[in-house]
Amino acid sequence: MSNKRVVITGLGTLNPIGDNTKDYWNNLLKCTSGANFITKFNANNCKTKFACEIHNFCPLNLMDRNYVRKTDLFTQYGLSSVIEALKDANIDNNIDKRSIGIVWGSSMGGVTSFKNEVCNYINNKNHVLSPFFIPKTVINSLVGYIIMYYGFNGPGYSISSSCTSSSNAIIDGYRLIQLNEADIVITGGSEAMIDEIGIKAFNSMNLLSKQNEFPSKACKPFSIDRDGFVLGEGAGTIILESLNSAINREAHIYAELIGYSIYSNAINFTMSDYNGETSYKVMLDSIKRSNLKINDINYINAHGTSTILGDASEMKGLKMLLNKSKSTCVSSTKSMTGHLLGASGVIEAIATILSIKNDIVLPTINNDIKDPLTNGINFVFNNPKSYKINYAISNSFGFGGQNTSLVFSKYNTL
Repeated sequence: MSNKRVVITGLGTLNPIGDNTKDYWNNLLKCTSGANFITKFNANNCKTKFACEIHNFCPLNLMDRNYVRKTDLFTQYGLSSVIEALKDANIDNNIDKRSIGIVWGSSMGGVTSFKNEVCNYINNKNHVLSPFFIPKTVINSLVGYIIMYYGFNGPGYSISSSCTSSSNAIIDGYRLIQLNEADIVITGGSEAMIDEIGIKAFNSMNLLSKQNEFPSKACKPFSIDRDGFVLGEGAGTIILESLNSAINREAHIYAELIGYSIYSNAINFTMSDYNGETSYKVMLDSIKRSNLKINDINYINAHGTSTILGDASEMKGLKMLLNKSKSTCVSSTKSMTGHLLGASGVIEAIATILSIKNDIVLPTINNDIKDPLTNGINFVFNNPKSYKINYAISNSFGFGGQNTSLVFSKYNTL
């Protein structure tokens, strides 16, 4: 591969605490929790009765009614974030459309539409399936609609790797630019699984928090009384661009993506290990590949889902990596957004990029009783912290032993 520098020139998101990037950042600074009682369906017979929902979203603001009925919510969420990011990056019709690639990630795709279509089929005496069944449910749905909407002709495909889906999409976008396959890549992920099936499926795995009395305080990564993650939904888009292309376009540059690591390991389908070795190795490898030293990293946006075993393993990995170093701050923004599954990596990457740009470490909220494993790690709890950030890592770990770390840096012209 080449040694092209890859920068970020556009951001877009739609998530439980922000309908756009500006609102998302402001609500992160306000330590806003997106968790509340479920409104999308009657959750009375569910063990978990809350989630991090998106409210007041109207797809008709993005597409006409004909397209709305052909698309799942995960596609609609994704398109909303793509439109914002393209506008932010000032990408217009004058650009070479062959130079633009698309890599999109989703863990579940149109799972709600899949359930609805199957139920309709079973209950329909004629056993007729909708012609939109496949287009609504396939994971590459959004990529197809972006191509149709904008006429982009570069590489376009989707990735599904559980909760690392959008992080892996970002990595592949970086590689496409390094391989001279594209000058600009639209990358990110979307998820829309807040549905009775989704809640009950994760409840059956005993992975969701059941602290129904106080939903806004239920997601508490690294707290001793954590009991599971809070399901979220939404989308995020990052525009990756070669530095030369960005300079030629006089584009605004947020930060630079300088390295990454992918490390696969699993002792069972939901856990990489219990001792933290996997998270340690993926972070260490990403730092080495970025030609940095551990002490160069100023901030780590941890995967931190608020599960008992997952958080413990990550904390052990952080201890091994940082070795009581106080120069690296750590937090989990999932405490505010909930866990967006395949879209979590990109919205946390956006938070990390904005942290670098603004020199602010975002906190882990709801942490009232620290897990003893946090001792010796410079965790930032409950309030943002002004802190010089030149280099930062964003972690994503997924079912099946999928693990990624992205390394971002403050942009400089040298």
